[in-house]
Amino acid sequence: MTDSLLESIEKRFPQAVQTKCAESGCKLILDRKKLGTFLLLKGESVRPGKPACDCIIFIPPKESEKEKGKIIVGLTELKSKTVHVSHVCNQLTGGLNFALELLYDKGINAKGFKCYAMVVAKKWNTPEYKLLTSKKLVYRGVKYRILPKKCGASFADIISG
Repeated sequence: MTDSLLESIEKRFPQAVQTKCAESGCKLILDRKKLGTFLLLKGESVRPGKPACDCIIFIPPKESEKEKGKIIVGLTELKSKTVHVSHVCNQLTGGLNFALELLYDKGINAKGFKCYAMVVAKKWNTPEYKLLTSKKLVYRGVKYRILPKKCGASFADIISG
């Protein structure tokens, strides 16, 4: 994805552009020094009235990255209280459908991106953690793992690890 694709998405959804992925005292750290250029959208603003995750992140490809030449897509649901697995899966699926439909519409298929679906929560209890990690999101037959993370996690660390 080039910066022009980021710009076209930004122009299409100006009301959804955010600078921070944070809500109710929980945040995902987005360090521009480590990530470089990225576009952050508020999920509820791009899918009004439909399920959507809190934050949708697009990072253009970098040749030096682990996922060489691939667009990075981050889908984040932030939880400051209880994680209801069915609800967060529904929210993440809405964000996944939105983000990947955008990429497919631009001619970018599954080989052209790497998707990270995350639930970032203040605390985890064992049953919800186990249930969430057993779930997968599916788009066009491709399965995506859901990563449980603690509030304050760094997206740069997640995609580099």
